[in-house]
Parts: sequence; C-alpha cells; structure tokens
Amino acid sequence: MLRRAPLATSFLAVLVGIASLLTPGPLGAQDAGVGAGEPLDPEGAAFRAAVDGDPFAGSDPMGDAHDPLSTGDAAALDTVRPDPDIEEVEAPVPVRHGAVLEAIAGVREVEHRIELSLEAGLAIATETMRFSSMARHSAEVQMRLGVPEGAVLVSLHVESRGGARDGVPDDAHTPQGAYDDALYVRSTTPSALPVAHARVVHALGAEAIVVRAAPLLGGRPSTESSTLNPGELTLVVRWAVPMPLHGGVARLAMPARGEDERTAAAAVRVTAVDLVEPRIDGVTFDREPVSILTASPFVVTALAPISRGPHVEATLVPCGRGRCARLRAVGARARISGEDVIVAIDASPSTSAGARGRITDSVRVLVSLLPRTARVRLMAFAARAEDLSSGQPSEIDLARVRLSTESQLGSATRFEALWSAIEGDVRAGTRIVIVGDGGLTNGAEGRAAFAAAAARGAIISAVDVADRSVTRVLGEAVLRTGGNVVEAGAAADVASRGHGDEALAELLTLALADRAPGALSARVDGHALDLGALSTGEEIVWQGSASRAELSLGGERAAARAPDAAHAAALVALAAHVEALVAVDPHDLDSTAGACEPDGSPRARPTARVSSIVGHGLRVAPAHRRSCAPVVAAPSAEARTTSLPARALRDMLRRRVIPAARGCFRDDRAGRPRHHRAVEFEITLADREIVDASVSGDIPGELASCLLRAFDGVEVPPFGGTLVVRWPVHTDAILPPPVIELGPDVARMVDGVGIDEMPVP
Repeated sequence: MLRRAPLATSFLAVLVGIASLLTPGPLGAQDAGVGAGEPLDPEGAAFRAAVDGDPFAGSDPMGDAHDPLSTGDAAALDTVRPDPDIEEVEAPVPVRHGAVLEAIAGVREVEHRIELSLEAGLAIATETMRFSSMARHSAEVQMRLGVPEGAVLVSLHVESRGGARDGVPDDAHTPQGAYDDALYVRSTTPSALPVAHARVVHALGAEAIVVRAAPLLGGRPSTESSTLNPGELTLVVRWAVPMPLHGGVARLAMPARGEDERTAAAAVRVTAVDLVEPRIDGVTFDREPVSILTASPFVVTALAPISRGPHVEATLVPCGRGRCARLRAVGARARISGEDVIVAIDASPSTSAGARGRITDSVRVLVSLLPRTARVRLMAFAARAEDLSSGQPSEIDLARVRLSTESQLGSATRFEALWSAIEGDVRAGTRIVIVGDGGLTNGAEGRAAFAAAAARGAIISAVDVADRSVTRVLGEAVLRTGGNVVEAGAAADVASRGHGDEALAELLTLALADRAPGALSARVDGHALDLGALSTGEEIVWQGSASRAELSLGGERAAARAPDAAHAAALVALAAHVEALVAVDPHDLDSTAGACEPDGSPRARPTARVSSIVGHGLRVAPAHRRSCAPVVAAPSAEARTTSLPARALRDMLRRRVIPAARGCFRDDRAGRPRHHRAVEFEITLADREIVDASVSGDIPGELASCLLRAFDGVEVPPFGGTLVVRWPVHTDAILPPPVIELGPDVARMVDGVGIDEMPVP
C-alpha cells in the first residue's frame, strides 16, 4: 500500500532539489555526466546558466571581479556601470523623522552643550552636539536647532574618526549643492573625512538652524568583548544674534526645540563679558552649566553694570567686496524722572483686531514704573477724546482702562482730538505716551497738532501692542518730538496671558526713561548721520556699508576699527548676513550652481566629487531624499483683494456722511444763495477705521475740517486689505425765482380776475 508523504516533507525535498541545481558539488558533477553529457533537468540547467552569467551574482560579494558593487577589480567598472542618474546608492533603510532629530533607527544624540557669551550687544552661542549609532548602516544626521529671530551662522565644524572639516559660506541658492553631491555621488576612492551643511530656515513664524552631517558610522564589534563599539560624530555650530539693552536689561529668548526622545538635554553655560548678573529663567547660576530640556523655551538675561556710564563703540569689518561699519551707543542703567505723564489709550475700532486685550495690562505695567511723586492723567481717544482718571500712580483708576477700549469715540484715530483736550496741561518735559495698535489717522490737522506739541516741549512716545509694526505716519510724528517707538506686541501678549511682566516692563521703560547726558552724533564716510536721542537703559545700533565711520557721545569719541578677536567672526557674519555654511572640499564648491534644471528636475550628477563619502562597498542612509522642489512664493500684497462690496460701501457713506456734510455746506453758505462749492474726498479704509482722509478743493480750512469730521461717524465693517475711496461732491447755487414782466393787456386780465366775486359795499 502506498502512503502519501507529508506536505512539509515534500516541500523540503523540492527545495533541496533546487539547491542541488544551483550549488556546485558532488551532486552537480554526477548530474552533468548522465546521458552522454545531457543535463538531467534542461530547465534547471538553463536557470543555472543564467545565474552564472549574471555579473551581479558573483560567489564572493566582497571581491568578485564581476561584481561592480564589490571592492574587487575596479577595471570591471568600465564594462558594467549602472546609470548614476537612475540607480539610488543609499540603502533602503527606514528613517525616523523626529521633531528635532532625523536619522535611521539606532542613531541618537548623547551630548549637547551650549556656551553663550554675552558681549558687545551680541549673544554668541556655540552648540556642541555628539551623536552615536548602533545601527549596521552608516547614516546621515539631520538636527533642528531653534534660534531667536535674526540669528546668523558664524562657523561650522564636523569631526569623526576619519578626520574633521570646517565650514565656509555656501553661496548656492538651489536646493542641491556640494554637500548633496558628497552624500549621493559614488566614488571609487571615497573620502574618509565627514561633510556637513547648516542653514537658517524660516518656517511657521519661527527660525531654526537645520544641520546635516555624514557619515555617522555604524557600530563595530569590539576586539576585547562581544559588544559593539558605537560610531560617533561631533558637530559644532556657532551662531550669533543681536541682544540689545532695553530698560538696562539684555534679554535673549531661546525658543523651544520640540520633544524628541532621541535628543539629549542641553547643558547651558552663560558668560557675561560686559554685563553683570546673568540669569537663566530668572535664576542665578554661578557660572555652572544648567541642564535645560529642549522641549521648553528659556530666557537668558543680564544687566548693564552700574559702574559703567554711557559709552560708544565703533567697529569696521569686511563685507562682500567692501567694508561695513557698526556703530553702537549704550545709555547704561535706566533712570525715570518724576515728570508729568499723560497716558493716551487708543480706543479706535482698529484695536479690536487683537490689541484691545493687551492695552489694559500695558497701561498697568506702564503706570507701575512711574515714581510715586509723578502726576498721571489717563485719557482715551479716537475721533473724540475722553478724560478717564488723574492723580498720582497709586490713585489712577485702572478699572476704567478696560471700559475705555469699548467706548464709542468714532471711527478714526485723531491726535488733534487728544491735543485739544490736554493742551492746557502740557509744558516742557511733559511725556505723552500713546498706547494702542500703532495706527493714526493722517491729516493736516493732526500734523499741526504734533507740531504744536513739539513746540510746547512735550515728548511723545508710541507703545504698539499689536502684532504689526507702527504705521509710518505715527512713527515719523513721534520721532519729530524726540520720543520713541516701542514695539511691545509679543511682550504685551505674554503679560496679558499672565506669564510675567518683566519683558514688557523693560520695553516700556523706553517710553519714560531720561535722556543720556551729552549729544549723540555720528559721521559715516564724511557725512553726518542722525541716530536720534539716546535714552538711559537703551542702546542705539547702526550698521551699514562704510569705509570709515566715527561715533561720539558728549566728550567720548570712537573711530571705527577692527573688532576684538573674541567677537570678530560674529560681527563679520552679521555684516554679511550668513545664512548657510557647508563643510566640503574646496574643489567641490566651484560647480555647485545649477544642480537643478530650470524646470525643477534634478540635473545629471557629476561623475566625481572630491568630498564623496559613498563608495562601492560603503553606503550611507540619508535622512531625506534628494529633491529639487521649488519654493512657492507667498502672494504679494498687491494681489490681495478686498471683501467689502462696493454697494455696501456706497450706501454706508451716503447714510452716514451726506447728512453731516450737508450741515457743513449749509453753515459755509451762511445765507448766500449764489454760493457754491466743489470738493473731492480721498479716504483710506483699513482695520475697521479711517487711516487717512483728505479733502481737496478751493475751500476754507473751517469747511475742510468740518467735512473731514463728517467721516468720524462711519462704522467700517471688517474686511481684508486696504481700500482707497475717491468721492467728488459739489453744491449748486440757489438762484432767485425768475421775474416775469407782464404786458398791459395781460396785467388788466390779471387784475380783473375775481372782481365779479367781490361783494358790493
């Protein structure tokens, strides 16, 4: 009786049979001699012949002459060479894309040190990162370093067991460059030195430095035990950012880097060179490193020394083909006198866009900075002005501040309305601080009011708590009175959320601080330069192209010269605004331009690169695929359209403006029936209010003022963009009724009308 063999046993027998066909050995020799040289299995013999003829299937993958991917005879590459534009050389190893670190599994950051040096108005950071890998493959590392806004790259250094390289400015403006070629282009003699690239990127309203480096070699067996020695790679990135004084305090806000389990906590050390009392998140640390979690932001602060008074600095560094000068005047510790202060709250409709919720806390912090002996007057204004409270700082009714922002004072921000209400209390030295969203309605009356305030000796400052910059109209008017513009939007937002008033108080000090003693003057290439007035606790910095420059404050004078070696590289990077560095062989920098075709497709890779780290037998797993994707530009401001319908705007103007304008023309006519006028309005609407208004025509100033005030009652609905309206208006003369001269016959007929109906006496 026949018995069926188990399925597993029969399947194993088939595998053994196939293996006997593919493996040379005794069984293969016997099969070859059966049947007068005929193969036992013709199909199996054909398959075996195909395998033997495949140049990629050598018996020794590390030394077979027919294997172009092996390290054997390099002459075989002349006969069998894959197309470098088609075949990818990287190993298909999955990449873990973390919030901070991107690399294959087995790669992690084992050490992160940040050395911060505070000097010459700069924060110079040196970040040292050490990576290790237990993976089988060599890998590329990509690291994201959160940096403050305005940071520039100073230097780049990469180091491994193969050696070290230093970075140079990368002038390639394409997504691909010399670093990408070193990572992707295959070489018969790959370089043992590592390569690296660093670039400042702007994304989602934040700045960061993205650093890429390779190769991070995988783990290797230890000669003393059965464990693996991890591969290591060290990156050193140095960057710099301005760290100006405000209120006598230098502040640096370091952004959060994100949570990533493969990164190490940063050990931060701060050295204050020309400042005192450095702190991290308000804590003094006695020069010892402080461990900081990368998932959270932190703040570094330091104070201007009391022992050093106002002073000036001037440096000259190379930039491009010429030289750039940097002039810096420092006002030392801040001082606030007890002069009278008028705090004017912008209650116009435009503040509802985001500034309204920050005004109350800004006024609270501003009043708290004043000495007890100061006299404060609190006002609210828009198209009209309203008195809120007055007295010493402790007597001010801050509860009315929040209510004042909801006041219906018109759809404009008119300084002339404020000036008419406070003119009697203003004398030389009085400070007027406007707290709002940085907007102002432009007009002849407003400019005249600012001129009158400056002639009286008032010092006007503007505190902008919105997320936009102060408008040009308000900024220029403030500077003409010797005041200051304070951009406090971010700090006011932090205070309004209950996260601390320190940063806001430092900025608001600028609106109240006394002037530094002595006049500030500057000359650049023989021409006088107006830098404005220097306040105590503040600094003024000018930087630009110049071959010679000098700065003087009172009796102190500084001529531009080469900077100290400690911060020379940082000043050069700031002058050149370096945003990218690359660490490759200098010979590879000449042909980096045009790595992408005009249509955005990758160009053919070069056949050789001195910096190439990939060779036959050595593969690197990249953190990202090579790409030539173009950057999509944001739509320009001119391309944006308004969402306010024309019919709605016309009906609104007719309903709100025409009745008031009729009254103005009626008063101007004053019983003169033959009197007539023709004018044209030009109005600019934005942010729910009138930002600019003018009236042209042969009319007196009283009529022009009356007509412009007619627009203050307009309720501008929310819409996107800016709208300019031109509207011609005229009045016709009222002619007397016509005189009809009647002839004698007609007169007799008229006189005779109704005579028969008259009663007879």
